[in-house]
Amino acid sequence: MKYFLKFLFVFAILSEFSFSQTNLFDYENRLKFAKNLFQEEDYIRSFDEFIELSKISSNDSLKLWAAISLRKMERFTESEIYLETLFGFSNLEDEAKTEFFQLKFLIEKADEFQKNYENKEIHPEKYRLELLRLKYFSHLFLDGKLPDSTSFINSFQQENQPEIAKLYNERKSRIEKNSQRAAIYSALAPGLGKIYTENYSDAITSFIFTSIFYGLSTYNLSNDSVWKGIIFAGIGAYFHASSIYGSAVAAQHFNAQQKFEYELRLKKYAETYNSFLPNFEPK
Repeated sequence: MKYFLKFLFVFAILSEFSFSQTNLFDYENRLKFAKNLFQEEDYIRSFDEFIELSKISSNDSLKLWAAISLRKMERFTESEIYLETLFGFSNLEDEAKTEFFQLKFLIEKADEFQKNYENKEIHPEKYRLELLRLKYFSHLFLDGKLPDSTSFINSFQQENQPEIAKLYNERKSRIEKNSQRAAIYSALAPGLGKIYTENYSDAITSFIFTSIFYGLSTYNLSNDSVWKGIIFAGIGAYFHASSIYGSAVAAQHFNAQQKFEYELRLKKYAETYNSFLPNFEPK
């Protein structure tokens, strides 16, 4: 009986050791599989694998990469929740905070990003320079005054500086059209406001039609055709008023189109943000 009990004890220890080794082997294989899925941009399945792995071995790295997988799928709110669980005492806190700021940037709310930036408590100490670059870049989306060009451009890596300088100068030199000025120009001369807003074909059309009806009105009034003169004057005034209103609207459209095209170039460049932000890899 004594030897039998010893045998059972040794057998239990060996079984436990064998089981733990098998679990470890399965965990390592699944982790490699999850990394491969992530690298192949299969973010849905990589997220599922990271979550399942966290049930076997709960560690901060798995949470971080679950959050990054969510960010890649543009599930920003869920990603933010995972990241915030790493704020505090995690050894990946700085990485999580940097990811948090990237989220705010990618949501395309530059003003919200800058508001969060003012909260120094969530600044990642390890990646302060990268965060500063992101803050500067977010300025390009806003309408306010830009920071000093030297500090702005020099904060970026040397290989990025020519493109950053180009974007910076384009934003700084952008001239917007004034709606009131466009309306006044067209009030003074039909189509002049459209020339100001660079709608040249509309300017010619407006000038020709307004001039024709004003001319017909003048001709009929000078030949005692009062009613005809009034009718043509009314039609001419309609075209003139349309030109005034249209010029004011054209100024707004000009500004919106200019801003849209510029932001499109910014977003295209921002797609390569890993060139000036840390590119974390799963561990």
